[in-house]
Amino acid sequence: MTVTVHGQVRTHHHGFSLASRPDLPTRLWRHSPTTGLVSTREGEVRVETGLHTASLCLTVEIHDLEPPLCAGWEDVAEVSVPVPAGILLVTDTPVPNAFPNLTPHGPGTYRIRAHANGREASHQGSDTAEHHLLQIWPAPHAPDLLLHLTAQARRRLQAAAHPAPDPALIPRPPDPISQPPTGPTAARRKKPRCEEARQHLQD
Repeated sequence: MTVTVHGQVRTHHHGFSLASRPDLPTRLWRHSPTTGLVSTREGEVRVETGLHTASLCLTVEIHDLEPPLCAGWEDVAEVSVPVPAGILLVTDTPVPNAFPNLTPHGPGTYRIRAHANGREASHQGSDTAEHHLLQIWPAPHAPDLLLHLTAQARRRLQAAAHPAPDPALIPRPPDPISQPPTGPTAARRKKPRCEEARQHLQD
């Protein structure tokens, strides 16, 4: 059986959350270096959006088993989330209780497949509507899986995974003036002055 619910969710700092309580505020998480779309930790999920602070359309599908892949989505990723309390809710919705408990099978591990359209347009300030779809079903833990990502989102993901080093932390090359001499010059400088004078007289 599949339960499908459509509604609105508020975004904060380019994201919205799922948690065990609907009144929990959307937390600021470090950008996911794995998928660039969705991150999880025990009992919580963070979905990255193009909109910074706004309302967007969200569709949720609750499945008993893994559903087939949906075509036509720009960004798609899968993650696992442990839900020890057996409750996972969409937080900060304009309408209270707009979405049901997403984990009706009780405590355990669930798989979430996140889809998004319009994220890049939102990042660029376009008026194109941003839409997200979350499919969730009970499943054993599995590695994060990136199924599809736009070129712009992929570049941001790569930048997040390999950030530029802080210039203050880049070691400077040693000052050549302060380095001890090497090579033939060093050998000549290591000779005692008396030996240098003796060699000069012999020449």
